[in-house]
Amino acid sequence: MYSKSLPTAFEIRRATEEDACSLAALRASVISESPFLLETASEVKGDPELMKRQIQRLSDHGYFLVAELGSELIGMLTFGRSEFLKIKHRGGLMTIVHKEHRRSGVGRSLLNAFLEAAGKDPTLERLDISVMSENTSAIRLYESLGFNVEGRRVRAYRFPDASHQDEIYMGLLLQH
Repeated sequence: MYSKSLPTAFEIRRATEEDACSLAALRASVISESPFLLETASEVKGDPELMKRQIQRLSDHGYFLVAELGSELIGMLTFGRSEFLKIKHRGGLMTIVHKEHRRSGVGRSLLNAFLEAAGKDPTLERLDISVMSENTSAIRLYESLGFNVEGRRVRAYRFPDASHQDEIYMGLLLQH
């Protein structure tokens, strides 16, 4: 599906409903090979209609960005906000990048594009993300962009082999 000989120029843009099938496939692919996402391969619902609804919801109450290389989607970033008044000023991030394109700037580019847009939103004051403790490359990336470690939930994730990982909470206060 993905070729290692692809050019390295990619575009960051907002997701559209037409991306739903490709995004569902990307998400299912990344979840099937990555230990650092909440869902396991057996729990993935690769349903384009669910993805289409998520794109619609986040167009109203968040952001949904994609990284596109040629005609293929190679990464995505979602940011959702609550409608509850007391927490409407913040929201949570999730970023995934296809394994063949990690450590090539895709994740950083998605985050930078989002941070630029978030910085222009006066109603948005804080960004939250949680990361599995062994996902050190993601933790380093978030720290390099200004996120701070704010807490740890010990043994928050339990794997089928009975091993555990902690959950690291990170946050970034936006300056307006």
